[in-house]
Amino acid sequence: MTEFQWYSVTQTATQHYVTYDRRIMLRYFAARHRQREKLGLTRFKFNGVSGGFGHFEYSLTRSARDLVDGDPQPYHGKGARLGPTRFCSPSYPAGCSTTCWAMPPSMTMLAPVM
Repeated sequence: MTEFQWYSVTQTATQHYVTYDRRIMLRYFAARHRQREKLGLTRFKFNGVSGGFGHFEYSLTRSARDLVDGDPQPYHGKGARLGPTRFCSPSYPAGCSTTCWAMPPSMTMLAPVM
């Protein structure tokens, strides 16, 4: 079973990105990094587990060289990744609740991807 199921980011109905392929997602993150994209997470919500995958949604602001005026713009997105124990913070090793979920290091969007 793959650890990754899907990832999306949306600004408007016409500005929407979704992938079901982890390799394509990593290339997308690398392209965003080359644009010096900066993200500000404003909301993160864990939506539960289905089929072994933890489903999440988020809101953030984005700024980058190729975005309008380089000013932070609001975006939101969703995704799914293998179960909650894989996401749980080391400071909450057991009994993870929705309040202790965070994106794991392998999903960090600010890190350069080679």
